[in-house]
Amino acid sequence: MSGYQFAFNYLHAIEKKHQDYFKSSGLKIMDCVAIKGTKNISVYILNKNLPFEIRYDIEIMFWVE
Repeated sequence: MSGYQFAFNYLHAIEKKHQDYFKSSGLKIMDCVAIKGTKNISVYILNKNLPFEIRYDIEIMFWVE
């Protein structure tokens, strides 16, 4: 599995974990983040209004910038 695919799958797992937020806001996880690279990936949070719990789940896995 590539780094990009791993990141994509992990982010979708976060979306599923916090499905109440995403359903009520009408957003998808990929509306809120950007994945850069293929082998050595970086994840950037684009939506600075994400709840702390979601941001934390992303940041602890990817050391988000």
